[in-house]
Amino acid sequence: MLTFEAGEVRDYELVMKAEDGTETMVACNASVYKDQNGNVVGAFAAARDITERKAAEQELRETVGRLEEYTNRINNLVVTMLGEITVK
Repeated sequence: MLTFEAGEVRDYELVMKAEDGTETMVACNASVYKDQNGNVVGAFAAARDITERKAAEQELRETVGRLEEYTNRINNLVVTMLGEITVK
């Protein structure tokens, strides 16, 4: 469970699930509102939909993984070809 020990929460990510099963990834920010005596009397909170950003980040990770794999394959091919070259 989240608490306001520091007086605020920044970019806390969570998944919200609608009744129809649709999931939305959100980032939440919140801070407490205090009176003149320092007593907590309320909180300000906001959440923003980061579903598309998270999907783009995942796609980027997958693309980087594929590029690393292709680079390794090309390097292995070059090493193999160099091993077969003879100087005359």
